[in-house]
Amino acid sequence: MLLDDLQQDFSVALLDPGKPIPEAIDPSAQYDIEKRFSVYRNNVLSSLIDALRVAFATIDKLVGEEFFDAMAAVFVRANPPQSPILALYGEAFPDFLTTFPPVEELPYLPDVARLELARRQVYHEADGISLAGDFLTQFSVEELPSVRFDLHPAHRTLSFAYPVYSIWQTNWNTTGETIDLSGLTGEDCLVYREGSSVLQRKLCPGGARFIMDLARGDTLGESAEKAGSIDGFDLADCLASIIESRLVVAAN
Repeated sequence: MLLDDLQQDFSVALLDPGKPIPEAIDPSAQYDIEKRFSVYRNNVLSSLIDALRVAFATIDKLVGEEFFDAMAAVFVRANPPQSPILALYGEAFPDFLTTFPPVEELPYLPDVARLELARRQVYHEADGISLAGDFLTQFSVEELPSVRFDLHPAHRTLSFAYPVYSIWQTNWNTTGETIDLSGLTGEDCLVYREGSSVLQRKLCPGGARFIMDLARGDTLGESAEKAGSIDGFDLADCLASIIESRLVVAAN
């Protein structure tokens, strides 16, 4: 058997208890192959579940450890790692949650997972040198609408149909403050990094669209005009968020 074939058979059998032990493993060896392979199989599954638990800790809190273990096992068996680096394992987990019947009564769960994935991606993004907070003063009022921004790579903007930012804050706030989620609807959110710390802030409605258009190369005026069609958009608030988050690395 070729090495590639052996590795394929071995990896498939590891995550599927219904598969037999690969034939290339010596059946005449003087030890209990079935038992040892079963232990190895359980260790691999457990390690991948633990990796998901760390990556999606808020999901774990929301559904409970026992349920998370069972759900993660289903995901792992259907989505084995494609890389030996586990830092970003689970990129398909948010989409998996949209099709997993046992959580269909928690429709906000996939978006919570998307926020957690975005936080991880931002943590591992490249560094950049941000402009000072007064960088806009170099432009005249007449020039501002035509200004284009280059944004720091370590950021993500997300627009949710549910109050995901508030759900995340409720689960992780350490002040003891109670956040009232009743009556809340969709929220926009900016995830960014300061040094090695991943932070996030709630944006006004349309804020995610505004920043995404800037990142795509639209001018300040073009981005503001597009987002301005969204009820509740506040240009001053969005600019303050961009400046306070030190999101701009170049402006011209």
